[in-house]
Amino acid sequence: MTLDAWCLFTTVLLLALLVPGPDMLVIIYWSTIKGRWCGIKAALGVSASSCLQASLTAFGLSALLRTFPFLFTTIKCVGALYLVYTGLSIIKSARLPPTFTQNSDSRPFIQAFFTNALNPKAFLFFQALLPQFIDFNAGDTVTRQFIVLGYTASVLALLYYLVLVEIMVFLGKQRFAKRDTSPLIHWLTGLLLITLGIGLLFYAQQTNVSET
Repeated sequence: MTLDAWCLFTTVLLLALLVPGPDMLVIIYWSTIKGRWCGIKAALGVSASSCLQASLTAFGLSALLRTFPFLFTTIKCVGALYLVYTGLSIIKSARLPPTFTQNSDSRPFIQAFFTNALNPKAFLFFQALLPQFIDFNAGDTVTRQFIVLGYTASVLALLYYLVLVEIMVFLGKQRFAKRDTSPLIHWLTGLLLITLGIGLLFYAQQTNVSET
């Protein structure tokens, strides 16, 4: 893999990060409602999941999932249901009184990790994008190239989301200084995640029918 290929990969990745998705919604929610530290933990959760998926791609396990349609469809359905569950949990929390979130609270990390890990589009992203920048004539360095690109994606995603956290914390303080908009943020985030989850369920059902 040449330096030019790596730079092109990072450019494509940065453009892809700008597209809103479940990961971004979860990070925005935790950053705006609970503050900087929770947003950082959510960003770390997404990055950790990206590292896992990069490793799966490097060692061919993600391709194995595509070989067994039932297993991949199951993951897609579980991921969609998890998004719906997360959205409902966020909406439900809007009715609860504000609570102090301790630094040891692992909910932001866990929620962001599974939101990314169970997202079938994340699997497809690594499966489709990474091979485009791999030099398969390099022999035994192919796996290493996959790992380098995958971990590059994880680090860039982490840096991007950390910047997003700072922006949302600032905007959150500005809004809360005028009025309490936390119920609105709860409802908007929850409804968007539920909508994405339902959309993924229909997508999983349609792809399952087409495969059969």
